[in-house]
Amino acid sequence: MSASRLEPGATRVDVAFVVASGENVGSGLARGLQRAGSRVALLDDTASKGDAGEVLRVPLSFGSRTDVMSAFATAVERVGAPRLVVQSVLPESLLSPTPITDLTPQEWASVVHGAAKSTLYCLQAAHSNMAQSGGGTIVCVGPSFALVGATGLVALSTVLEAQRALVKSAARQWGRQGIRVHWIALGVGENYPALAKVSLPNGPEIGPPPPPLGRIPDLAQDVVSIAEFLASTGGSGLTGASLVADGGDWMVP
Repeated sequence: MSASRLEPGATRVDVAFVVASGENVGSGLARGLQRAGSRVALLDDTASKGDAGEVLRVPLSFGSRTDVMSAFATAVERVGAPRLVVQSVLPESLLSPTPITDLTPQEWASVVHGAAKSTLYCLQAAHSNMAQSGGGTIVCVGPSFALVGATGLVALSTVLEAQRALVKSAARQWGRQGIRVHWIALGVGENYPALAKVSLPNGPEIGPPPPPLGRIPDLAQDVVSIAEFLASTGGSGLTGASLVADGGDWMVP
């Protein structure tokens, strides 16, 4: 059995890739996975942002499927084939609220379609590697407000829901190959500081109470633990799931 495969009953992921573009959440995820005992490669275009510690960092251009496949090949050569791939594609230009009437067709095509294509390239690269190494789990992440929409963030919400639709479509096609695909919707807070001053929808409760859990789950510990569970034998009965790790604000879908 290859080093990247999990023994029956195992919960630790031997090899994990974190793929990140735009707003940096990759560093926290990569550090958390490494602390949990995984060999980790961080493939990103945010090399100047965040401290990933001793994690192997592989520069990645999302310009084409070939570019993404090449970065995956470099990471596989250095740390092995991934059993878990966690990815986030969140264009920074979409984090500033913009009225929907002010979005030009050119901006929509460039950023919204571009982010969806980058997500597709990542899914394709992960599938290519996992299909050759006996399967694995892909987890895509993004802010949870897209599940309900937010004023001025229609473009970003569209990107996130397009990514979630890709996750479901991939899960349907790849399940019999031993590849499971999921979406985790994250609370904003410290996970996305660039959105700290943006007006986001309140939860369904009256007034703005703290999350039911009393906190927003963080990337390095909470989100990593969920991703590891999904990649473990304990999560083998799930695929195409949308999990909401925002502390309980939006108890959907």
